[in-house]
Formats: sequence, C-alpha cells, structure tokens
Amino acid sequence: MVTGTGQQSMEKKGFEDTIVWQKAKELTVSICKITAENKAFEKEFGLGDQIRRSSVSTAGNIAEGGERDTRKESIRFFYSAKGSLAEPRIQLEIPCSIQYKTSGVFETLDSNCQTSGKNVSFISHCLSPLAFRPFMHSIVR
Repeated sequence: MVTGTGQQSMEKKGFEDTIVWQKAKELTVSICKITAENKAFEKEFGLGDQIRRSSVSTAGNIAEGGERDTRKESIRFFYSAKGSLAEPRIQLEIPCSIQYKTSGVFETLDSNCQTSGKNVSFISHCLSPLAFRPFMHSIVR
C-alpha cells in the first residue's frame, strides 16, 4: 500500500482485500435481495433461509481460511467454501426447474456461484505446496 507521501506501508492485507471474498460477498448480498423480494421462494419452496445461510457460509469459510496461520488450514476452509457453493446452486435450480424462469436472475446467480467456485479453487491451488507462487498477487487488489 502506498501512503500519501509516496512511501510504502507494510500493512497486512486481510481477507476483505481478496477478490475471491469480495465476489462471494456480492453473491451473498444478491441472494439475500432476491429471496427477500421473491416471497414465493420461501413460501412455496421453503428455501429462502437455507439458501441465505449456505451463501453466508461460503463467504465465512473464505474469510476464515484467509485468517488461518497455516496453508493447510487455509486450504481446508477454502475447500469447505467451494463445497458450500454447491448448496445455493441446487437451491436455485429447484424453483427454476419447477416454475421460476424470471428473466435470467436465477441463471445469473448460478453463474456467479460457478465463478466463485473457480476463484476458490484457484486460491486453494495457489496455496498448495506444489503451486508456482509468484502469481499470488493477482488474487489481491
């Protein structure tokens, strides 16, 4: 980080600075908005609360993995985050398959889930002992 005087600060970047966490947070916010606006999602399918919890779990696991002290611990949480992304995907697919084809909203959220999964896989790969490390900077803004 560069300060106003042009000197570099040694400030540690946190999980909030990673693109992967920011995208997971955006996905969670989108899911919360969609399920709040679409009351039938909860009333007819009972999935509103469940999909919100699974998307929050994804962002939470990314945050926790980012704050762990060892690569092994971090990778474990990132794999949990990737697994958690499967939940909102199926929870979006069910109402979409039954009756809701609302202007691509669910398809867009599903695409965002898939992209977040790829991002989490990428960061896990970067942390693995066999990975080539110099491109790690690309996941932090």
